[in-house]
Amino acid sequence: MMKMKWFSWLLLPWWMISLALAQESVEVSSQEFSLLLAVARHALTQGVVHQQQVDADQVADQFNLPASLRRPAGSFVTLKKNGQLRGCIGTILPKQPLHQAVVNNALLAALRDSRFSPVEAHELASLEVEVSVLSPLQEVAEPEAFQPGIHGVVMSKAGHQAVYLPEVAVEQGWNREQTLSHLSVKAGLSPDSWQSGSQFFLFTSQHAGEHF
Repeated sequence: MMKMKWFSWLLLPWWMISLALAQESVEVSSQEFSLLLAVARHALTQGVVHQQQVDADQVADQFNLPASLRRPAGSFVTLKKNGQLRGCIGTILPKQPLHQAVVNNALLAALRDSRFSPVEAHELASLEVEVSVLSPLQEVAEPEAFQPGIHGVVMSKAGHQAVYLPEVAVEQGWNREQTLSHLSVKAGLSPDSWQSGSQFFLFTSQHAGEHF
C-alpha cells in the first residue's frame, strides 16, 4: 500500500480555524514557484549537507522573494526518490509566512518524517522536490460538496480531526464515500462517523516540483 502523506494537523482552537477561513487566497505564478523551489533546495542543502540552521527571513532576502510569498499560507513540501515518497511534512493552516513554512517543511520532510530515516547528503541529487500552497479552508454544510481529486478535506467531530490532501483519493483510487470512511478512521472514529454530526472544511492546492 502506498504510504500516505503526513501533515501537522492538531486539535487547534477555533479562533485559529476562523483565521484560516478568513485567509485570503495566495495565487502563485510559475515564476514564484521557481523561487519557492529554489528556497526549498537551499534549505535542504544547508540542513542536510552542512547541518546548519536556516534563517528563513535571510533566505527570503537572499532570493529577493516578493511580498506575496511572505504572506501566511498553508503549505507542504514533498520529497520523492525514484518516484517513491521519501518525506513529506506540511501545515494546513496559515500559521507561518509562506517562505518560512517552505523552509521549515523542507527540513522536516528531509530530517524528521518519522516514517523514514533522515535524508543523507548523497541522496539529494536523486530527489524530486515538490512545493504545494494551499487555499484557505472553506466550511461546507454537506459532505457531498467534497469532490475527490479536486478538494482536500478536513473532518472534525467530537474533538477528533483528520485531513487528506487532494491527491490522496486519486493515489488510493477511492471515491467520495471511501475517502470519507478512511478519513473517519484516521480521526480515530468508526468508518461511518462522517455521515452525521461532522464538520467538513475543503481546500485546494497549487503545486510544482522539479529535480534537485
